[in-house]
Amino acid sequence: MRDNARRYGDLIGPPATRTGEPGQARKGAAVVRDVGAGVLAGEVATQSLRACFVFRALLCSSVHFVLYSLFDRYACRYSIATLVVIRKTRHTKRITNNEQRSAPTAKRTNNEIFPMPKNVKPVYYGDYLQLDKLLDAQSPHSKMYGPEAHDEMLFIIVHQVYELWFKQVLHELRAIHTEFSQDQLDDSALQVVAHRLRRILAIQDLMNDQVGVIETMTPQEFLEFRDYLVPASGFQSIQFKELEIRLGLTRNTRIAFDQQSFYNRLNDEHRAYLEALEQQPNLFDRVDAWLARMPFLQFEDFSFWDVYQQAVKNALDRDEEIIRQNASDDTQLATELDSLQANRDNFSALFDNERYESLQENNQVRLSQRAMLSALFITQYREEPAFHLAHQVITSLAEMDEKLTIWRYKHAMMVQRMLGTKIGTGGSSGHDYLRRTTEQNRVFKDFFAMATYLLPKSALPELPSSVRQALGFYFRHD
Repeated sequence: MRDNARRYGDLIGPPATRTGEPGQARKGAAVVRDVGAGVLAGEVATQSLRACFVFRALLCSSVHFVLYSLFDRYACRYSIATLVVIRKTRHTKRITNNEQRSAPTAKRTNNEIFPMPKNVKPVYYGDYLQLDKLLDAQSPHSKMYGPEAHDEMLFIIVHQVYELWFKQVLHELRAIHTEFSQDQLDDSALQVVAHRLRRILAIQDLMNDQVGVIETMTPQEFLEFRDYLVPASGFQSIQFKELEIRLGLTRNTRIAFDQQSFYNRLNDEHRAYLEALEQQPNLFDRVDAWLARMPFLQFEDFSFWDVYQQAVKNALDRDEEIIRQNASDDTQLATELDSLQANRDNFSALFDNERYESLQENNQVRLSQRAMLSALFITQYREEPAFHLAHQVITSLAEMDEKLTIWRYKHAMMVQRMLGTKIGTGGSSGHDYLRRTTEQNRVFKDFFAMATYLLPKSALPELPSSVRQALGFYFRHD
């Protein structure tokens, strides 16, 4: 018991020998006695309660029910009352201790323990989420023509959840687009962009996994209600169309069917909104401009363009030497030298303005030449402190494009599994249409093709000390 009291006394305050404050020892001893008495009384009360419960158990098995009732009423009530008195006494002691502090400090402590709500009007879960509207938004059409198809409810809910996630992704993309629209994108803003891109990637993982939920529906179960949905189609999703446009999927980069029918079966308001949106700079445009204005391509006497070009030439020359030394016959030598020459041509197009513009005109590459070189610089030297966040953004944009492609592919495979070669309810060729969009409708594929121009770390030129210092964080103590 004394050990307990001593421990609680240490928590309340150190002894006078540590603080040097006169009278502190007497106050501490008084507090210890009070708390120790409270602990003793609490244990007595606990023992009394235990005796009460044991005695009650014994009497329950006997015929002396009346005696048991009287004992239960008075003995247990006495024990509980004792605990209440002890609790009140200890609470009074805490108030007494608070009185020794200044009034503002005591008030601040109370606010921390009992935080005041900021809202004036109470908010309840169902009202806040508008669950009445949300849970009443599923209306299977099959029951209009006969018995309701059981799996139509699953079909509706899965697509509604997709639309909710599209809404959240668009919410993040608009905020990211706003950051990239600024004249300058500093590290704090870039951190926000990287964080929101990671959130989009997490949502995309959920959307890709959700395909497995709808695939629990068999083709025959789908056919029970499919014909009642003509001409409804996921192709008519306004949010998904906006998502594609905001990312940077333009009309001339779409497959032929999309170019002709992208705005079909839309009301005038939605068509006008999407057409106006397509005329504005998209995320791809903003990212291209951000990369193109990266200042380190030409820094003092350093030119990444010249240095990297020389490093590429040296690496390819070494490859040619290895090929000539190890070729087993003339046929193998010719084949491998042809492949090496193709690599030389790819690299030469990267450094030649006219050839690069030709690649852009043929839709073989979308990034501007300067943006591509900046992306290469950042990727090759991503360990430099100034490039950490920029590399995260580039990687996240590539992953977002990859996950969207995976989602399209999974969708295409699901449709083939459900419909075979049947046409879609929206008038497309079904699986064949979805397969072609998977291959064609991509935005940031240049970040994948960039691997063509990467060199191994061992072949990279060493950056000048002035450039490394500009890319790093240096603390100088004067």
